[in-house]
Amino acid sequence: MIEAEEKEYVSVFAGSCQSRELLEEYLFQQHQLLNFSPIRSVFEKDFHFKYDERDLFHAVNARMSNNVEEIFANVKAFDMDWLKQEHSDCFDRFYNVAIVIKNYRYQGEVKEITNEKFGYFKFFGVYPLKRAEVIIDYGNTYRNAIYKLIQWGYKVSRVQESADFNAGMEWLAQKDQKIYTAENPLRLLGLITIIREYGENWEHSDVARTFSIKPALGELDYHEWMWGKILDPEQIEEE
Repeated sequence: MIEAEEKEYVSVFAGSCQSRELLEEYLFQQHQLLNFSPIRSVFEKDFHFKYDERDLFHAVNARMSNNVEEIFANVKAFDMDWLKQEHSDCFDRFYNVAIVIKNYRYQGEVKEITNEKFGYFKFFGVYPLKRAEVIIDYGNTYRNAIYKLIQWGYKVSRVQESADFNAGMEWLAQKDQKIYTAENPLRLLGLITIIREYGENWEHSDVARTFSIKPALGELDYHEWMWGKILDPEQIEEE
C-alpha cells in the first residue's frame, strides 16, 4: 500500500545509456510465469529499492546533453524549476536518459551507479508531483455549448420526451430546415461540430474506423493500462 504522502512526490534520475533497448532491459521487471509476481529489475537491484512498474516513466533523448530542460523535455510529472534550484540549469556531466518514478520517495544510500553493461545512472532528488489540470464534463458547461450553437446560427430548444423523438433525445438545434437532436447540449455541439467538419455525409468520410493505440510504459495509471491512453492525433497509428 502506497503511503498518502508518497503519492505526492516523484523520484528523479538521469543516466547515459547506449540504446533504448538496453535501457528497457535495465528498467523493466520480468514476471514469474506461475504467479505473475515481478522479479526485480537490474535498476532496482543497483539502487537497492523496489517500485511499481506502472509508476515508472523514462525517456531516451537523441543526443547527450548536460542541460536540465533538454534532458527532461519529455517529462511532465514535476516542475523542473525545483531541480534547477538544486543543480542549476546544467549538470556537471552529459546524459541522454531521464527516469522518473511517481508515487515514490527514494531515500536509498546509493546515489549513483556505473553498470558495465547498461551505463551510468544518478539520483538527483525527490520533488513534488505535478498534478494535471482536469476539466470535467459537468452541467455548468452546457450554457457555453448552447451559446456557441447560437453563435453558429442555430435555434436551440429543449423538448419533453414524446413519440416524435427517441428516448433521451431532448435537445434540438434547428437551422436551414434541418433538425439535430442529442441528449444534452455538449453532445449536440459535438454532433454539429462533426457535421461542420465532415459534412452531412460524415458517416462516409475518409476517417479510420479502428485505431492502434500503443501506451508508453510507465506513464499511465491503472485504467489507462486497461483501456489505452488518449493520444494526440499525430501519435495515433491507423490499422
